[in-house]
Amino acid sequence: MSQRDQNISRWLEECDSDSEDQRDVPEIPNEDCSDVEDVPVDHVIDGECQSDSDIDVDELNEDVNNLPVDDDDLPVDDDASSDDNVPLARYRNYFGKNRFRWSSQAPVSRSRTLQHNIVCQPPGLKRNFRYVLNRNTVPIDIWQLFFTDDMLEVIVKHTNEKIRKIRPNYRIQTCIQDLDVVELKAFIGMLYYTAIFKENHTHYTCWYSTDGTGREIYRCTMSKNRFETLLNCLRFDDASTRDERRSTDKAAPIPELFDKLIQNCKEVCSIGGYTCIDEMLVSFRGEVQL
Repeated sequence: MSQRDQNISRWLEECDSDSEDQRDVPEIPNEDCSDVEDVPVDHVIDGECQSDSDIDVDELNEDVNNLPVDDDDLPVDDDASSDDNVPLARYRNYFGKNRFRWSSQAPVSRSRTLQHNIVCQPPGLKRNFRYVLNRNTVPIDIWQLFFTDDMLEVIVKHTNEKIRKIRPNYRIQTCIQDLDVVELKAFIGMLYYTAIFKENHTHYTCWYSTDGTGREIYRCTMSKNRFETLLNCLRFDDASTRDERRSTDKAAPIPELFDKLIQNCKEVCSIGGYTCIDEMLVSFRGEVQL
């Protein structure tokens, strides 16, 4: 007999003994029990009063079944309890949702690490370029390590060639003047601000709105007509040799600057041993020949 059955039998015996004790008690006159006068009652509601002897055994069993059961009363499985008490750190293997087994221990390497897999420098700026890091360093100082003035001069040179080519078509010459490095940095800074304000997918005419929806920083940097001119005339390579280079290189308009940027990134920054390479989807409508 289990512990639970023993508890039920003991409770039933106690109920029977209590009912027998109540039968053996002699009746005591009402006047000796209390000084309160009897109050006549017209009728008695059936089922309102019930003695302990009238309790149904089935109802008692139902109440006992609804009682919370202690974990100590339940049978204990030795294998299950031993597995639960083992900390997770002591398991040698783990299983994923797809039942793929992962090992908690690193594989034992029986060969030497390849030379190109040895990390010699910590991630961040390399030692030769850490001189720019001080209390007076601003973000543009780091930015100029990757986008040097030589790269900006290439953009200025080819952009001015395009501006001079279309200048005779304009009667107002104020917005068709030559570009310099300072103005080019201001133009790039405006593009950064459009990304910060989440406005890089809106039309540039909305940036210059004066009805409260535009931003004053754009109007203070350059006029809308000047921004439109630079946006249309911005060039990164020599247009006279582009067709010849495009026969062998599909990315002919940008290879010079792109290769220079990759070279600067290798010279300035060390990515370390662990790097996450992400992708960016750019909305485009047209033919791609890459």
